Amino acid sequence: MGLRVTRTGARNWLEELDIWDYHKIACWKLSGGTKRKVLLAVVLTTGAGVLFLDEPTIGLDIKSKYKVWRALRNIVFKGRTILLTTHDMAEAEMLADEVIMLNKGLIVGQGAPKELIAKVGYSYRVIIIKGVKSPLKRYKEVDLGNRKIIYVKKKDEIVEILMKLNFKGEVKVEE
Repeated sequence: MGLRVTRTGARNWLEELDIWDYHKIACWKLSGGTKRKVLLAVVLTTGAGVLFLDEPTIGLDIKSKYKVWRALRNIVFKGRTILLTTHDMAEAEMLADEVIMLNKGLIVGQGAPKELIAKVGYSYRVIIIKGVKSPLKRYKEVDLGNRKIIYVKKKDEIVEILMKLNFKGEVKVEE
């Protein structure tokens, strides 16, 4: 790749990721999120057919995360391959055509994101942030100490949980 092509490619990716304004600033002076986007721009500029990315959006604000997602989907659309690690199923669902789930180095699930999500069998997550009380045996739950995540299939179950707990704390529901 010639110098002119590399400069043009770098500028294109820096603009695409909305960080061109920082191109004359030393990387070590940038914020963590901006450094992450600069590193991603460097990798994308190489034009490699296969990219290995380890949690490329960790630490980014939501607007930056969406810009990165759009850029990555665009390069996949153009025929490049990305092998990506993420702990964020929403990110996997947005970016991946195929997901391989690992636990302690072993494959525990493989398929399209929608297929894997359907296998879970739960539609909603109730995240109880304050006022965590006794466990509800009927539901799949994860106790994280300062909060509890309860998985349910129907919206009606959310109301039942809150009533059973005589809940007065803070709650968040995600689909």
